[in-house]
Amino acid sequence: MVDITQVQGQTTTIKVERVIGHGTRQLLLEETKTVPAIKIVDIVATLTNMKTIVKNGKTIVQGTVHKQVYYIGTDDLEHHMAEDIAFSDLVEIIPIDPAYPVREGMNPQDLSTIENVVWEFDPATGTLIQKVIVALNIKVTETQQLLVALDPYGQWIKTQVVIGEATKQKFIEERKVVPAVKIVDVVARLTNMKAIVKTGKVIVQGTLHKQIYYVGTDNLVPYISHPCP
Repeated sequence: MVDITQVQGQTTTIKVERVIGHGTRQLLLEETKTVPAIKIVDIVATLTNMKTIVKNGKTIVQGTVHKQVYYIGTDDLEHHMAEDIAFSDLVEIIPIDPAYPVREGMNPQDLSTIENVVWEFDPATGTLIQKVIVALNIKVTETQQLLVALDPYGQWIKTQVVIGEATKQKFIEERKVVPAVKIVDVVARLTNMKAIVKTGKVIVQGTLHKQIYYVGTDNLVPYISHPCP
């Protein structure tokens, strides 16, 4: 193995998504309803509004199964009915390296699909039983910088090259009057982050969103939500 750090002038730093772990899970959604039909022609299901939240060792997957039911009605005409089923489930992520498990802040990649749609229909009563099998498939990655060797005769790849980086601390102080006898907790997070690249520097804009939990003078525990640009 070649030590690429010794190859002077022939290395570069690239930014890649390193796969940390992967997890799968089947989810069965079942629904029974009455349809004024004599025959079900087809049921088409798709996934919409998918959202994945990475937690320590697992992910929370939320979304909606959008269904389109095509049927022949009691009037002998073809009809269409659209309906949505919301769902939420946990998917355990198996790490590639057990010593480096998935944690909050990593990047989820949702590869979930509709695996199958089956139904049972009783034309005598109009009872339609629908079963949708959702194959939840989540890959978790982490953005990392890698030092790689350049080979003009090697295989060409397209990737992001790191030109430079910098860090800076920003101290934000605020004073306000709160009708409280005790502060329970202050939770802060960054939102609406935007970076504008200029010559030799970067302008960073965003909002620091704070939630202040406190015990009020009435002994209740409300909270204050306060954005700070």
